[in-house]
Amino acid sequence: MKKAFKKRKLKLKGVNSASDIDDLFENNKKFKDSLCCEVAAFKLDYTTTDPFDNEVTASMRVLVNYLEYFDLWDWSWHRFYACSDIAVLHCHATQLKDTDVPSKKSGFNASECGLLYETCFHDYMVVFPDYLGYGTSKDSIHPYLIQENTGKQCWDAACAAIYWKCNKSDSNGDSFRGLENDYYTAAIGYSQGGAAALATQNYIEKYDDRDRTHFRGVVCGDGPYDAMSTYKFYTENGMYLPRVITLILRSYLYYYKDSYLKGFTAPATS
Repeated sequence: MKKAFKKRKLKLKGVNSASDIDDLFENNKKFKDSLCCEVAAFKLDYTTTDPFDNEVTASMRVLVNYLEYFDLWDWSWHRFYACSDIAVLHCHATQLKDTDVPSKKSGFNASECGLLYETCFHDYMVVFPDYLGYGTSKDSIHPYLIQENTGKQCWDAACAAIYWKCNKSDSNGDSFRGLENDYYTAAIGYSQGGAAALATQNYIEKYDDRDRTHFRGVVCGDGPYDAMSTYKFYTENGMYLPRVITLILRSYLYYYKDSYLKGFTAPATS
């Protein structure tokens, strides 16, 4: 964090140069003892669209790291947020309870395994969108495995989070300090999250939107990448996981007015 202080030219009363910052870190015990590196979790709402192309307000959880310090000159606590090097879009696995989605969880638990929480200490910003039908949009039907819409929704979340990081401050007026000029964005997910991460890259490639957030690629695992294959697997192979069938039928019957097994061409009009 000392490098970040120098690089961003943090202005403290009585601190006018990099050598003054060195002196604070190396020779001022009171200042060093006051330092505390933490991760802050914020719930944000943003605008996206459903498969009918209607605007919907959706929610997400965003994690960013900061250094909290006590300013000896004005005798008060301040937060110095890191200028993020990487933005990670984390697409979560299947959830059935609204209380289990990222925006309803603490920072550590939002990342399912906690590993992405730890990356924040290395100046990552991590974005956890709730899928449509959960969080702020819980009154709408979750478009389960409707891939293009899922990809658009997740990408809208990433773009909204980056704009927020670059243009907003916290409730105390401390700037979030944006992202580095050479930052990049990547998507990651497992199970339904793997399918959502890949859907995000497919959406970006289809609409040639990679440059907007310096998108680099995805890491996705064991996902239901095709709704037809997933449906047939669980109905024909004796695998007992009824929630998958329920989610597919509920999604496709609502948005396409038909089951996926009978096929579809385009969403029905709302």
